[in-house]
Amino acid sequence: MSNRYATIITDDDGREVVSAIGEFAGTAPYARHGRFEQVAAGVRIGMVRGGTVDAVGGFGFPSGALDGNGGGNSQGKAECLA
Repeated sequence: MSNRYATIITDDDGREVVSAIGEFAGTAPYARHGRFEQVAAGVRIGMVRGGTVDAVGGFGFPSGALDGNGGGNSQGKAECLA
């Protein structure tokens, strides 16, 4: 039987973020960065603890993260300085 674990890191804003997910037999492996925590099926990379969008097992995406407004203006204008 395998257990599902996530690597949890703290971002610059102090939020706990899922940065990796894996399934391991037995206990959690040794964590070099962050910490491992057993998580429910459905928890995905990028979810934060207490996030409200698509919440599963105490993790979810922060509101506003999936509405297309988080990336800023992706269209730019190239100017030549010759």
